Amino acid sequence: MNNERYQNVRASTDNLEYKFTSSGKHGEIEKVIQYKKIDPALPDLYNLGFGHLTGNGNYIDDHVRADNGDMMKVLSTVAFTVNDFIAHYPDKAVYIRGSDPVRTRVYQIAINKHYEEITKDYEIYGHLVLQATDPDELIYYHEPFQKNKNYIGFLIVKK
Repeated sequence: MNNERYQNVRASTDNLEYKFTSSGKHGEIEKVIQYKKIDPALPDLYNLGFGHLTGNGNYIDDHVRADNGDMMKVLSTVAFTVNDFIAHYPDKAVYIRGSDPVRTRVYQIAINKHYEEITKDYEIYGHLVLQATDPDELIYYHEPFQKNKNYIGFLIVKK
């Protein structure tokens, strides 16, 4: 994404964690993005966790709403870290899902807006859930991302 982003991004030595400071109408807020393996059985799949750094710096609060007036700049900074993470780990895939449907929708709007740019380097898949014939069973699957179709999450893979 070619939008303005925060330049003060600090990466851990293994590029699994990134920190930056959001500056806006509510002051400075420390943000953190972490990339963690989702399941040992899927060693090439990492979840993107994002939120405020809280407490002693060991916990990400991904439910708090900062409303700091810099959402696009923050999203561009998150996108920058996805690029950087994949540059260091090109064989890994990143799964992105908001902590609630509204946040997932914000990610989807950003992907829609920058789809052509993103798909130059990445394949994007939408994560869906369907009701199976058994009412107690759900079916989860990914499909190639389609604009204007609602998903519960997104998978980003280097081409």
